[in-house]
Amino acid sequence: MSSYAAAALTLGLMAQFAPLAPTSALMLGDGRTTAPVVEGKPIEVAIGFYALDFARVTSRDESFDLTGGAPALNGGSARASAGSSTVSFASVSVTTTSVQPDPTTTATVNPTTPTLPPPISRTNYQLVWSDEFNGTSVDASKWNKVGPWGHSVASGWANFSYLTSNVSVANGLATITVHKSGSNWNGGILSTDTTKRFQYGFVEVRAKLPPKGPGFWPGIWLYGGTSSDELDMMEWLGRDVTTVYQTYHYGSGQQQGVSPKSSDWTTDYHLFQMKWEPSRITYYIDNVQTASWTQGVPARQMYLMFNFDVGDGVSPWGGYPDGSTPTTATFNVDYVRVYQHS
Repeated sequence: MSSYAAAALTLGLMAQFAPLAPTSALMLGDGRTTAPVVEGKPIEVAIGFYALDFARVTSRDESFDLTGGAPALNGGSARASAGSSTVSFASVSVTTTSVQPDPTTTATVNPTTPTLPPPISRTNYQLVWSDEFNGTSVDASKWNKVGPWGHSVASGWANFSYLTSNVSVANGLATITVHKSGSNWNGGILSTDTTKRFQYGFVEVRAKLPPKGPGFWPGIWLYGGTSSDELDMMEWLGRDVTTVYQTYHYGSGQQQGVSPKSSDWTTDYHLFQMKWEPSRITYYIDNVQTASWTQGVPARQMYLMFNFDVGDGVSPWGGYPDGSTPTTATFNVDYVRVYQHS
């Protein structure tokens, strides 16, 4: 699925766009020409590319449709005009030219070098583990749906439990759903504690938070098995749509954290990112650094989790649902990617 990230990138884009020709073909920067396509036929792009969306730059890896107009995002597609216009997507130059129509073919663009996320661009990081959630069920070789506590919940509230049926994969997303059932609530978790542990690297998760609801408590985090080994890439408390929390815990109850603000974190997908180095922890959101620390950086291997809990049975911090809390809601994850030094 798509990666969506604000990025400081200059694109080579011609100022004028010719009207869409009846037939078009794509030509790569190295001179190879793809199979011809006709108006409206999608050109599938295998990995992330960059598209100009007026005031911002966004990174996507979905369809590139020749349907006319200036490049802009429309659903999951980028669009461009035909004629002599050229758009540079990272290192790949895409040029449209007039050719003979062929209504049956599409073409695939496969750049040889995948684009690294901006915080680690021009480094020797490489993708070592990921899940794009392009299947129809949870990949059991990567995740379990019970968590490291065997159905016990992260929030510790007696009125809340995990159900494996609340975790699903479809349409390129992993979805955790919470439900109210009488006076109780249930949600879900995905965890790598039985499949994969990580030590250092750059972790990137593209996710969309649930709607506002007191008591809602989704999280994306790495955990080493004790409270002194916990890296919280994102926590959100449903009573406040303007604040997310990025924290790490170390030592004997010590912690460092930051609380990035937005007008409403729930309206769109965001990139929650962390660079974990032997001597430093750095957090980012949408490729923008939010904080960095050097104290008490954990060294042990950790497993990766994301969960959607309701209520807080450990402390008053998480809060509890009330009459305004929706009785069902979803936490969607588009992809999870882990990069490490080659």
